[in-house]
Amino acid sequence: MRKHAFRFIFLTALCAASAAVAQTPSSERTDNHRQAWLQVNLNGDMSTMNGGLQILAQNIGDDAPSASAVGRHRDGIGANGAQASAPAIKEETGFDPVRNRSEVIIFAFERGVIQTQLDLAYFYRNEAEFDGTAYHERGGWRAYRGNNLVGQGWFSPNSPEGVLRLEIVAYAPFDRLELFATPYVTESGVEIEPGLILTDSSDFLIEHIAYRVANEALAAAAR
Repeated sequence: MRKHAFRFIFLTALCAASAAVAQTPSSERTDNHRQAWLQVNLNGDMSTMNGGLQILAQNIGDDAPSASAVGRHRDGIGANGAQASAPAIKEETGFDPVRNRSEVIIFAFERGVIQTQLDLAYFYRNEAEFDGTAYHERGGWRAYRGNNLVGQGWFSPNSPEGVLRLEIVAYAPFDRLELFATPYVTESGVEIEPGLILTDSSDFLIEHIAYRVANEALAAAAR
C-alpha cells in the first residue's frame, strides 16, 4: 500500500454508479479457434453489462457479489470495502489480516474465454517488514465454466513500481474469473504468520483487462 508511485494513467472518470466497460477489437482473428483480443477500458460512460462482460465485487461480510460493491479509483477498480487499519485506498481488492479473509473482484463473461491479460497497480514487492524479514504482496485467481473450476493460480509482483501484467490461461474456456488477495509472503512464498502484521496486507487495483473469446465449437466442447 505504498501509494507514492502515482503516475498519469489513461483511466479517468471511474466514478459512474456501476463498474463499466468498453470493448474494441485490437487485431484480426488469428485462426479458427480464437477470436481477436478485446480491450476493455474501465470507462464511466458505459453500463455494467456491455458487449458480454459484467464486473462485480464481493466485500468481506457481503452475502453475494454485486455491481454496487465495485470500487472506482482514478487508477483502477477493485472491491470497495475497507480492510486492515492502516491508511489505504479503500477501492483496492484487499486481504484483511484481522478477519483472515479477502475481498473479491469478479469478471463475468457472456461467452467462454480462453485467455486474459490484466494490468494491476499498487501491487508491491517488499511492502512490509517484520523482525528483519521482508514481505511481498500476493494475489490469487480462480477461473470457472459455470460452477466448474477450470483453472487457478497465484500471482506476485515482479516490479518495484507496483505494476504487474498478469496473463491467465485455463485448461478450458471459462466464463467467470475471480481475483483476490492473500496474506503477505516471504521471498520463498511462505505466508506471513497470522497476527504478525494486522495493520496492512496484500491489495491491488486493476487498470485494464483484455481477453480472447473462445470459438463457439471449442467452448461447447468444453461444457
